[in-house]
Amino acid sequence: MSYKILLIHTRYKLSGGEDRVFENETKLLRDNGHQTDTLTFYNSFFSKLKFILFLFNVFSFIKVYIKIKKTKPQLVHLHNFFFAASPSILYAIKACKIPIVVTTHNFRFICPSAVLSLNGKLYTVSLNKSFPWTAVKDKAYRNSFIASLWVSSIYWLHNKIGTWKLIDTLIIPNPYALKLYKEQSNLKLNIDLVFKPNFIDDPGVSTLKRNKNFVYIGRLSEEKGIRMMLSAFAKNDQSFHIYGDGPMQDEVMTACNKFSNIHYWGFKKKKEVLSILSNCEAMILPSGCMEMASLILIEALACGTPVIVSEVPTFMEYIVPFQTGLLFKQDNVASLSEAITIFSSLSENHKEKMSEKCRSLFLKSFTLENTYRILSEVYKNKIEKS
Repeated sequence: MSYKILLIHTRYKLSGGEDRVFENETKLLRDNGHQTDTLTFYNSFFSKLKFILFLFNVFSFIKVYIKIKKTKPQLVHLHNFFFAASPSILYAIKACKIPIVVTTHNFRFICPSAVLSLNGKLYTVSLNKSFPWTAVKDKAYRNSFIASLWVSSIYWLHNKIGTWKLIDTLIIPNPYALKLYKEQSNLKLNIDLVFKPNFIDDPGVSTLKRNKNFVYIGRLSEEKGIRMMLSAFAKNDQSFHIYGDGPMQDEVMTACNKFSNIHYWGFKKKKEVLSILSNCEAMILPSGCMEMASLILIEALACGTPVIVSEVPTFMEYIVPFQTGLLFKQDNVASLSEAITIFSSLSENHKEKMSEKCRSLFLKSFTLENTYRILSEVYKNKIEKS
């Protein structure tokens, strides 16, 4: 059965995983015969007016209300309303008596840091708090007391007045994240929380012969654990190749000039990324963020590439030591260095078995068929009850 779906998303200044999930799922729905319209807001620059209006953006309210009246969807699927759209659009949707499905890609309902990270380390002080005072004091958002207080106050107020209860289904793309959301006794949500992993198109099994390169692919920023990772490879002679861009690019370049085993290749497109992953020894994912569903992690699994990750609970849902990769202590140079040494010493037969388990995990959890099945069930349930 096909439905009319309106998909709404707010893009950040720098494109990332949330944007790709929005694009992937929009295409998936269209490919399966659903009538879809999209409405996009932009955080292309930090506007003080938009940020102030985050409490209730009347302009966004009107824009969404008009869009719904024009397109007449049966359901609205919202991916991100921070901050240009604002929570006001939830009221616009409900004013039109349309079911609301929201995919949350982070923990901003719980903490202004959004990724439960501060200064490159896990930061969980806001869990089960009615108001995240400590996170405000620690300047968890944009390293600003005022901005952290404003964001926290808005989420607190909307929680108190029941705005989040307007959401009919909240989709969460990681089982550990789902558990955390369920444990937040102060968070006033409907009980309909659904786990749905993200997906990528299956790249298939590569015939490329693997080299001995370890790789990092992603944003070059502090919360991703870049500095710690560079320090680890500076202490060994393993070949390490870095792909991506970001504010720490100069620091990466300095390390490349200093250490002959570290190489930087800049940003690469998806097709090149998949080729790199299919050809390397293993991927390093040193992030200090509580990332819900890293697409590069999914891509590595799809390519049968073991992943060496920091002991972040959301990553540990998928990376099992000596099966789909290795773990190391978060923000610990010595621990990462040891994991690299251990992986290098594994037999080729063991590495091949790990590669097979990575592919099996991808095929079990991260395919477009799995995503479509879950979305279809959610949509059908909400539309038939509306």
